[in-house]
Amino acid sequence: PTPGNAQGPAPGGGGTGGMVGLTAKKTDWIVWLSLTPLQVHAYRQFLDSDAVNVALNSSKSPLTAIVVLKKICDHPYLLQPPSES
Repeated sequence: PTPGNAQGPAPGGGGTGGMVGLTAKKTDWIVWLSLTPLQVHAYRQFLDSDAVNVALNSSKSPLTAIVVLKKICDHPYLLQPPSES
């Protein structure tokens, strides 16, 4: 194949067993919930932290701070360091 002319594997070959396009349909559900009091407290506490202040007032990427806020919203236990097994 040339650039702009990509082709898939030949029918019945290439490890697909001839089943190109027969994947299961994925359905995503989005459920909106209010934050718990613990999540609101952690969220506000993090917003007032030095880490957020540095992220907002520097040229560094704020991605790390955004990931922490997402974890607070998803589930506060995600903020705990991994336990050693």
